[in-house]
Amino acid sequence: MRGRVLLLVFFLAIPVVLIRYFQIQIIEGDEHRAYMDSLRTYMVPLNPKRGRILSADGAVLAWSEEILTARISGRKLPDREPLDSILGKERAGELLLGKTITVNSVEASELERFGVEISKRIVRRYSGLAPHVVGYVNVDGEGVSGIERRENDVLKGKAGSMLLMVDPKGRIKGKVLESPPTSGEDLVLTIISGIQSKAEELLREVGKPGAIIVMNVRDGSILAMASYPSFDPNTVSGEIEPRDWWRLSRDPKGPFINRSISALYPPGSAIKPFVALSYMLKVGKREETVDCTGKFYYRNRSGEVVATYWDWLKTGHGLTDLVKAIRVSCNVYFYTIGLETGIDFMRKIAYSVDLDGTTGVDLPGEVSGLFPSRGWKEKKYGEIWYPGDTILVSIGQGYVRLTPIELLEFYTLIANEGVEYVPHVLKRVGDEEIEPKVRLSFDAPKWIWRKLKRALIEVTSHPGDVENRGTAYIAFRGFDIDVAGKTGTAEVPGGTHSWFIGFAPAHDPEIAVVVVVERGGSGGEVAAPMAREIFQEYFHPSP
Repeated sequence: MRGRVLLLVFFLAIPVVLIRYFQIQIIEGDEHRAYMDSLRTYMVPLNPKRGRILSADGAVLAWSEEILTARISGRKLPDREPLDSILGKERAGELLLGKTITVNSVEASELERFGVEISKRIVRRYSGLAPHVVGYVNVDGEGVSGIERRENDVLKGKAGSMLLMVDPKGRIKGKVLESPPTSGEDLVLTIISGIQSKAEELLREVGKPGAIIVMNVRDGSILAMASYPSFDPNTVSGEIEPRDWWRLSRDPKGPFINRSISALYPPGSAIKPFVALSYMLKVGKREETVDCTGKFYYRNRSGEVVATYWDWLKTGHGLTDLVKAIRVSCNVYFYTIGLETGIDFMRKIAYSVDLDGTTGVDLPGEVSGLFPSRGWKEKKYGEIWYPGDTILVSIGQGYVRLTPIELLEFYTLIANEGVEYVPHVLKRVGDEEIEPKVRLSFDAPKWIWRKLKRALIEVTSHPGDVENRGTAYIAFRGFDIDVAGKTGTAEVPGGTHSWFIGFAPAHDPEIAVVVVVERGGSGGEVAAPMAREIFQEYFHPSP
């Protein structure tokens, strides 16, 4: 009985379906065809989520968020009153003026009822840590600087698309086709967030332009790279008002400059271990001892004094050998051995240890330093090279200009007794670990490395009066880790750049640190105490 009822219902439904079909196809056919013709399709790009950038200790430095945006796409504007109710008058006005605004999910569902187009958009967010390393993206989501730029293709993933059908009022009537996007890969940096934070804090406190780099000497991994002044990548990433960008990009303080790799400085006395290395390679174990009276007389071939050069300590350092000369930073000693070594030999060693080339760090924007030569000066200035030029180069003044990362690399050569690793900030790309690479091996007798290390240890550990104590002794007095390092105080117009470069533990080095503060004053009084705090943070991290 039940089967017969179902069969009867089926046969009775057939005429109804046929009548409805006749009505749609024949009677209302023109109307439906007109409606279908009025519909249009358009392709909506589906942006992928950009990969995250993380620190070595798991802090998320850059990530992407999905937000909802609203805009009016149809020719006919919706009524103002409901928009005011949903968004408020100010935001409703922006929408009606054709602007795209950000909305929440509740607003989005309400606005769609009135023909407002709702889209999903991916925006980039930043923790604000290590902005010169991490970089930022532009309005199109493309990397502009830092790792965001260098690894843009890995981070950005692959875009998708969606084909939508809308009516004349701009209301979405259906989705025709969708090809989903593929998210970008995550990157892990070698940066350690606690050390990076400390480096940035120290530069902010001193309040002058400068840079700090912390490097693992055993593999070249960069644990911190800070540059001051800095910037907030959240402000410049994505959409930014032209006037705001004009103001930031023309800031005379240069907040976008990564001073660790893109700024050139006279190294001052921080160059002296290199001059000592060149001298020992040339003369062997025969060592000069100089009686430093506080001034150096340069004489011509006739024995006539033609120029006088002063030591930083006007009263002099007395009898001084190479180890003491580095310890007390005796200029007179380095004037003497610089002339004996000669600019040609120093330039040869600079080339051999790649002191004035780029280091190959995996960041965009690195510039090459300059260790001058006779040919360079003649080409640049049309002048011959004078002995006075050699004298100035021997104490890191004159024409020599280096980046902080170049000088730091040279000190890792001393720490590793002839081996340098390529500095790098990338630890892992997706699932691929980045293997450290040796940048160069430089063959020198063991006694040379040991003498240099002994001298650098005395810089931070040898007590005494101003004539004899290490230039960084006061800064490191009482520190429980042996540090080998060198101060530098480079004279420039308007002041002196403050330097400290060193590594620790001195007898079994793990990390190297460079600090430079533009027009900061004495290296021993400004840069060295900052470096001590970095070593403190590494060996005894803050809770």
